[in-house]
Amino acid sequence: MIFFTTRTGCINVSTFFSLLAIFAFTGCSDDKAQPPSTANNKEGSAVLGINAGGPVAGPIDAHCGVKNQKTNLLVCHDSTQPHSVSFFPHSDLQPLHTRKGENGAEEQNDEHEAANGETLYNADGNDDDCKYRVSFTVTTLLQNEDSIFTVTLATRLDNTPVVNATPRIEAYLNETHPALYVAQATPVELSSGTYTLGPVKFDASGRWTVRFHFFEQCSDLTPESPHGRVAFFVDVP
Repeated sequence: MIFFTTRTGCINVSTFFSLLAIFAFTGCSDDKAQPPSTANNKEGSAVLGINAGGPVAGPIDAHCGVKNQKTNLLVCHDSTQPHSVSFFPHSDLQPLHTRKGENGAEEQNDEHEAANGETLYNADGNDDDCKYRVSFTVTTLLQNEDSIFTVTLATRLDNTPVVNATPRIEAYLNETHPALYVAQATPVELSSGTYTLGPVKFDASGRWTVRFHFFEQCSDLTPESPHGRVAFFVDVP
């Protein structure tokens, strides 16, 4: 049998390795290394997909094909012509309307869809005139909670970030049920082509339409106008 000599005496090999294993086990059991709980954290719940809504998965947008419509700020000018069809007027605070017909955003009237393009699935797609590629993320998407949208805008032609687009949100469950409010404060451009918008408060569960409008100060009378819009479905639990 092999022994090791210590200041207090001798120990054999098996005893030495047993003590070494105990030391290694107790040295690694640090409570501080455990990840924080998200059970009571609303943001954590949203990340984990617990009781939180979000973009609706579905077919990838391919309505543009190979079309890449270029834009020209020189043709941007104010016009008395309506820029786009909207269920609700532009305002700093989108008002609450009389409620009826709670059938959900997928059953909107054909005229509105035709004027603004089809509502898209997922969280990225092309605007109605194939000028821009648009993607978005959203904070906690729950009923009666403030939701902040982050929108990224780039040209389809060469993927250049689009700056100074002055985006606006239009959100509704159906043609008589807008979001409880949409705060239309000046959007913050976090970086070139990336904007934060909102907050938006969704006051009912269901499938909502969220439409982003860009360059609304521009007329939409010519194909090269930078004016554009795109809509996406989002589910609110």
